[in-house]
Amino acid sequence: MDARVHAGPPDAKGWLTPLIGRPMLPLLAGLMAGIAAAPVCAGTGSPNNGVFLCVCLAVLIPVIRADRRHLPGICLLLVMGFALMVRVETASVPAGVSRFAADSPCTITGTIATRPLAAGDRWRFLLDVSSLGDGEAFQLIDDVRIRVTVDGGPLTPVIGDQLRFSGKLKPVRNFEVPGGFDYAGFMRRKGVFFTTYTTAEAVYREPGNSLLSRAYHQPLARLRNRFSRVLDQAGVTGQVKGMLEAWTLGDRSGIPPALSDAFARTGLGHILAISGFHVGAVALVLFGGFRWICRRIRGVTSRGLADKTAALAALSGVLVYGCVAGMSDATQRAVIMAGVFLFGLIIGRDADAVNSLAAAALLILLLDPPAVFAVSFQLSFAAVAMILLVLHQPVFRHPSITSLPAWVRVCFQYVCIATAATLGTAPLLLHYFYRIAVWSIPVNTLAAPLFGLFVLPFSLMLLPLSWVFPAGAILAARGLNPVVDALGNSLLYLGSRDGVSVLFFPPDGLELAVIYSLILLLVCLPGTWGDQTRRRQAVAGLGLVLLLLCGKIGWTVWQRMHPGTLSVTALDVRQGTAVLVRFPDGKTLLADGGGYYDNRVFDVGKHVVGPYLMRQRIRTLDRVVLTHPDGDHVNGLVHILEQFCVKSVWWNGDTSRCTGFRQFMNAVTERHVPLRQVSTGTEGISWGGVQMRVLHPAEPAVLSGKDGKNRNNRSIVLQLGLGDSGFLITGDILRAAEKELAGRWGKQLKSQVLIVPHHGSRTSSTPGFLDQVCPEVAVASVGAGNRFHLPSPEVVERYAHRGIPLLRTDQDGTVRFVTDGNQLAVHRCQGLKFRLVKSVDLQVPAD
Repeated sequence: MDARVHAGPPDAKGWLTPLIGRPMLPLLAGLMAGIAAAPVCAGTGSPNNGVFLCVCLAVLIPVIRADRRHLPGICLLLVMGFALMVRVETASVPAGVSRFAADSPCTITGTIATRPLAAGDRWRFLLDVSSLGDGEAFQLIDDVRIRVTVDGGPLTPVIGDQLRFSGKLKPVRNFEVPGGFDYAGFMRRKGVFFTTYTTAEAVYREPGNSLLSRAYHQPLARLRNRFSRVLDQAGVTGQVKGMLEAWTLGDRSGIPPALSDAFARTGLGHILAISGFHVGAVALVLFGGFRWICRRIRGVTSRGLADKTAALAALSGVLVYGCVAGMSDATQRAVIMAGVFLFGLIIGRDADAVNSLAAAALLILLLDPPAVFAVSFQLSFAAVAMILLVLHQPVFRHPSITSLPAWVRVCFQYVCIATAATLGTAPLLLHYFYRIAVWSIPVNTLAAPLFGLFVLPFSLMLLPLSWVFPAGAILAARGLNPVVDALGNSLLYLGSRDGVSVLFFPPDGLELAVIYSLILLLVCLPGTWGDQTRRRQAVAGLGLVLLLLCGKIGWTVWQRMHPGTLSVTALDVRQGTAVLVRFPDGKTLLADGGGYYDNRVFDVGKHVVGPYLMRQRIRTLDRVVLTHPDGDHVNGLVHILEQFCVKSVWWNGDTSRCTGFRQFMNAVTERHVPLRQVSTGTEGISWGGVQMRVLHPAEPAVLSGKDGKNRNNRSIVLQLGLGDSGFLITGDILRAAEKELAGRWGKQLKSQVLIVPHHGSRTSSTPGFLDQVCPEVAVASVGAGNRFHLPSPEVVERYAHRGIPLLRTDQDGTVRFVTDGNQLAVHRCQGLKFRLVKSVDLQVPAD
């Protein structure tokens, strides 16, 4: 591999020359600035959008000042990007659809718009709705897209199929946790505002009869089914079949969770998702193979058409691969990126690789402006951009490198490419996934060439063979089986080792910008030694960036370890409970972790509670309290115990038959976490001036776990006090436990803040209990539209009758209380940001 092919102009002088000499770069920066400005102006963006906008402007302003010829194009693309993105950000629910979004089901008719993806026994896809009916009215609908989940049954949906079924339309909602993933915004940018759920038995399906369905989608579905049958006939099952289907068909549903986690932990997660790496490898192999063939054809070589013909054939192969893989968003972007490079070879232009990369990004964003916020887009372009930057460095043209044997130079460049790709993507992976793959560079150096040049091409050969020569495909699959199985087992072993992946705090937008500035300066620093002025500028910039980074980290650590106030946060975990307590001296306590009925459906601990803790810079929990072992309290704690440092666990001694509780106890045992059964006899503790005591249960007895009502009544009840402020965390206690508490503690129950018992059920929050607690504000942890209809209207009336403001996580999102012992501040989460409620006595207006 010749580094000069990738490097572009090597004679650039001055910091702005590489930008000015590549006109696509400032144009791309202008378009991205317009796209980033739209969410900021529309009020739907996060602070990271503002940082991204500032970075784009920091690039544009000096470029425009140095060369005003770029100004018209930059302004045009900036306005275009802003206009296109504003249209997306301000999109609203189509008229007439909201009336069908009720508790009662409606009849939905529509066409499958995206490739159905299997998730266990479920199918998920987007549906273009053509009509809605609720028994009283029937309405034709245009331009409405919903996300559909179909559970169980023999249904095998295909793009273009016509469906009719009954289901409840539910608005797309976020977990309103500060800094969390904006799922509602993500779906809004796809034009999706509602979701629905149904069963396979309730779906009436007709195969699509459009030309596209008959000519493309249905034959493609048959090809995939035949490929799957060939693997079955070859005896390829389990993880090997899952990996082959992921690499060739883009279907990752057959990948075991343990193997998927092993790929991510070792830094090879990009191999499972068809994106830039796969498409680039296919393009490279096809171009190299066809060029080798074309150069041996005299007529083609004599006319100088070998490279052009090979590029055209490779482009055709890339398009076919993208179509077979389903043309997901990430695959489309990768195909466009490869297509731009190959098209430059076809038209005979000696294009600069950096300029071509910018052109590919420009084309993608013009077609799909929200792609700039997609993780796959950012990772793909960050990796390729960093590789090009590294290969541009003068070290590759130094005599000590060029004089090495060819195989040594190739190995050296592969190591540099793996290192560059890791440097380019590691900050983003840390920002989005809170992990650092420690062994990413050596693993990618060894595995990426093996996979891209050998395993992937041979896997793709099975597709046409399965159609034209099934017997040959079966033999080939049997030969490939042990190789792929060995790769999977090696990754499973490596991924299970301690230290292969480290959970770490995610950088925010500002820290991300500083980290990338630091990486760029470190990479470019060796190339400045021949120019004293540039060397001084680089060293000064490096020192400034290090100072900024150290100052930001130091301030964050100081705030984390010395908050000086007591904060109690009721997280929005839907129909469950999770309460985080941060003490004035920096100690932390987590009472319950929320949870769905089955972590395989959705793991609240992994996707909601854990990420929130990491964004709050909390890696160690001084105490975890399981108030009682119901699934909506314990399931989310499993991930916390497995991935975080937990110093001790309190529980009430009760057991449960739910899977989450067994996993919870296994994690406690495997991690050697001290476990203590507590009751009213447990001595209180004092952290940072906060007094904490256990008010319930009265006796340390263990039940069988069969009686759910008694299990609720034995929930741990904690009271925290700081100065004049008091907090009562009540678990799921019911009427009997409340009566017992009121009789035993009386006026000592008085607390400023009450975490409403049992999510506001009518069998709790009894008048006598509320009169003793006499809270100034209460918060109920409930899920929107929950099937239990909580909080109960009777309970809501009890709080209103006593003048107690009742906040609800289904309406107010995550609720945080902060006190110094004298004053109490209440914050609620809206738009994934905390907003202050200035007076706790003031009724919070409804959304």
